[in-house]
Amino acid sequence: MKQAFRKAQYQIVTVLIYNKGENSIAMLFDFIVILTILSRKIPSFLYQYNIAKCLLYFYTVNLALLLICRVFWNCYSRFRYVGIVEVFSNYLTMCIAPFFIGSELGISMKNIIVSIIAIIIYYIISMILSSWYGNRKEIINKISHYIFYGVGIVTLITIPIGYFLNNNMLMGLGAITFAMMGTLKYIPYWLILDTTYRRNLIKEFGPIGIEKSAIFASKKKSK
Repeated sequence: MKQAFRKAQYQIVTVLIYNKGENSIAMLFDFIVILTILSRKIPSFLYQYNIAKCLLYFYTVNLALLLICRVFWNCYSRFRYVGIVEVFSNYLTMCIAPFFIGSELGISMKNIIVSIIAIIIYYIISMILSSWYGNRKEIINKISHYIFYGVGIVTLITIPIGYFLNNNMLMGLGAITFAMMGTLKYIPYWLILDTTYRRNLIKEFGPIGIEKSAIFASKKKSK
């Protein structure tokens, strides 16, 4: 089971390739958060103890760093831990996004916590299925399709309908299912960093001679 889990992690490594697109996504997220804070459309408890102010400073500095990274990309992309600014930014956004979205949709704190638990459970189930996939392909293949694609279909249906009907309940359901799909990328997002763990995964499961660097891999893949 341990080896199967590591193989599932390797499959994530082959997908999480860091490039300019990821840098742009991180900048977009930071910009949206900054606008949200400035518009004061966030939960009131974030204004206590100057949390909102600290978040505003953090995201402003982070956005500036991301822009600097983009301008000096040729030099920046050679560092071993390239992408570390994006990793910090995305993980903090993962923590505060449920409260931002929940506040905008009028979702209570209790329902936000329940939704977060459901999202975490979804990720755990997806990792278990991915780990079992290699050994029990015939059974798990159909189950995983129903779970993964089913959640994706619900997302594509509920968000547009909720938006046009101005229905917060459908919008909330769509946001939850969208977050479920997003966990498959953003929870293991640290694997884009050229760490020893990543290198060992590539050495164990990857083709012989594959470059360990995430940046080199993205350039090679794009060619």
